[in-house]
Amino acid sequence: MTTAPALYHLIRLNPPPLKLNARQITKENYRWTYPASRPQYCEIIFLAEGSVCEQRGDGTVTWPQGSVRALPFNHPREVFSRDPVICEQQLDFRIPEPPIPLTAEEAAAWQNTTHFAILPECITDAEACKRIAVLIRAALKLVRMASWDPDARARSMRLRSIMYECLAILTEQAVQQAQELLQAKHESTYTEKARKYIRSHLQDLSSVEEISKHVGVSCGHLNRVFRGDMQMTLLEYANRCRIHAAERYIAEGDLTLREVGEQVGIRDEKYLSRLFRRYIGVSPAEYRRIHKDTDY
Repeated sequence: MTTAPALYHLIRLNPPPLKLNARQITKENYRWTYPASRPQYCEIIFLAEGSVCEQRGDGTVTWPQGSVRALPFNHPREVFSRDPVICEQQLDFRIPEPPIPLTAEEAAAWQNTTHFAILPECITDAEACKRIAVLIRAALKLVRMASWDPDARARSMRLRSIMYECLAILTEQAVQQAQELLQAKHESTYTEKARKYIRSHLQDLSSVEEISKHVGVSCGHLNRVFRGDMQMTLLEYANRCRIHAAERYIAEGDLTLREVGEQVGIRDEKYLSRLFRRYIGVSPAEYRRIHKDTDY
């Protein structure tokens, strides 16, 4: 089984990268295989026109027009496009040592940016992508000048400066992207913790504050995260769980409505009846009768 490429790679900048080059590629019916045999070569690619896809074991990854990819040649990749034409503007360079794969946790915590840079697999932040696009176009202009500009040293220094500027933007984006990814994971964990707590404490659940205390975040933050993940509030979810449990008690047993309410944490019979009708569409008595009529 082929392992998916890492989302982040750490590259060393001391000694500085070599063999800087810029180029623009415009192709129809685009399909390209990146070799794994050149691990010290990297590309920064601005996708000026069209989108590019890569087939992986877990599906297809798509990089949209206007995005920037930063790819070391340390993993075999086959990319293609469904668009009739694509245009890539690239900055290529050779690094002194093979890149080191980083986890999101390592990228998020990275602080030493003096002699290192982090390549994120892709960035889509519009402002950052625009800045890199401007820099790569400046590099393309410098490369085109090589045929008539005699000052090769000054041109080389400017190319190197452009590369460092691009790497600084990519590193900043990588750290921010990784931090946001981890935050999203943590927030999904908050939602799952809240769901489990609600389902296991239906009888004695007293308040949203009780849930947020168990999860370890403020009520306001938990409510926002939960609503974003579940498209409903904590109270709404708790009520749905209670009515779902009440359905089972009413359909399968001979408990009174008061006894059902005690089992699901709603001791007000009138409120339980209102909620039941709201979510199920019939009263508890009608629901029980329907199930008795079909129980044969």
